[in-house]
Amino acid sequence: MELRALPWVADGVDESEKEAAELLIAAARWYPQVFSSLMKMHWVGDSITPAETDAIFGFRWMPRYTEGQVDEVLVMSWVQDEITVPEGKAILYLYYSGRNVSPLADRLLEKSWVQDDITADEATVVQNLYWTARVRDDEEQQSAAIEAALQMLEMPFLDDVSGVDAAALRSLERLGDAGVDVLLDVMSHPTVSGGITDEQAMVVALLGGTYSKRPESVDVLLRGTGVFVEKRVIDLPLTGETTIAIVRIRDQTTDRMDMLEHSVRSLEEFMEEPLPISYIALYFDDATTYQIGGTNFGSHMTMSLLYDVENGRLENVAAHTIAHEVAHYYWGGSNQDWVDEGAAEFLGLISEKTRTGSAMKATNNPCASAQTIGELEALDAEVKTKEFRCNYSLGESFFLDLYAGLGEETFRQGFSSLYLKSQAEDYSDDCEGTDLGICHLVAAFKADVSAAQAGKVDEIVARWYGPLPGN
Repeated sequence: MELRALPWVADGVDESEKEAAELLIAAARWYPQVFSSLMKMHWVGDSITPAETDAIFGFRWMPRYTEGQVDEVLVMSWVQDEITVPEGKAILYLYYSGRNVSPLADRLLEKSWVQDDITADEATVVQNLYWTARVRDDEEQQSAAIEAALQMLEMPFLDDVSGVDAAALRSLERLGDAGVDVLLDVMSHPTVSGGITDEQAMVVALLGGTYSKRPESVDVLLRGTGVFVEKRVIDLPLTGETTIAIVRIRDQTTDRMDMLEHSVRSLEEFMEEPLPISYIALYFDDATTYQIGGTNFGSHMTMSLLYDVENGRLENVAAHTIAHEVAHYYWGGSNQDWVDEGAAEFLGLISEKTRTGSAMKATNNPCASAQTIGELEALDAEVKTKEFRCNYSLGESFFLDLYAGLGEETFRQGFSSLYLKSQAEDYSDDCEGTDLGICHLVAAFKADVSAAQAGKVDEIVARWYGPLPGN
């Protein structure tokens, strides 16, 4: 009866509310005290968001594995008010940690930064600590991974948490993906074993991605000699205080820092959404994906040394490439690479338009293996990998055509809607999940537009994508 009285239940549970309702029913049956505590939260009483569903999921299952921890979390001040996306993610990973690595959850709950409001960077740290220590097949490796995670948690750089610290944790977790032995080897290095400081975290943030492309560079970075860091702290309208850094393996200064700051500012302004991380680092080294000048690893970006040469052969494309990699903080992990690469190429053009006034026109060579994105998706995996640059050319042309055909205002509305669909399930469309594909793009750009504009979207989709799946 108590659950039925909630306004969002009384008016009929829709698809977006179904999971939360089912979780609350299960909590009422198995853990009535937890259910009673949740029903006192005013954020349960109004509408239910995806972040709040994550929180309810964590609380529904937490007492099964961690009897005392659910009581500790339920009384925290940041649980009593609205649940933000970072807070929902933090609760979810506190539950996973308690379920699989109880010592980690216990120690996390003692940290002062977990007890007050949870920021996006803090939620990222909780998530990556869990993935560092997660259950493994080998008992000895599992024990070593838990010990490594606990060791990190006691280091000075996690006394409080910033974007630099979150990036460093993400990097260390990625080393664990390469193998526990790799992670333990780095953790035993004198630079790390004595306790990572906030300053050292800037270099630690480079290790995971660098190891995946150029393992021999990790020792150079850890030694620190011959590694030069240029840092700037800026204030962004939406993201707030943000640290941007350039790391080099040669002692020089170019105008790339100005290019980096411009890219960060112009892309946040165009996206009208805060950056997902408050530490943006660019590492100039040849630790990039094969045949591609730059790579965004999430913890940092890396670009070939050739982009950091004044009056060099890549001087004219350095700013665009930097903006492309910054754009991947927003656009990454979609179901189809043409979405992420096309959006990043488009934003690179936007950044350059605001910097130099350059025209919004395609910069990539046409794709030789496919005339449309639909044809590109149909290629077998080997050919698709070989022709990866087609994601840039076809994706860029698709977004440019939408921009020119719809006008900037309508385009930005659709582009923003598409990005938000990657962040949380949109139950108002017929597309599944948050891994973006053509279904999400059509839904985003045809929502809330005139019949003429919707027809224009159909025309552009037919030109660059071809027949839609199922048609």
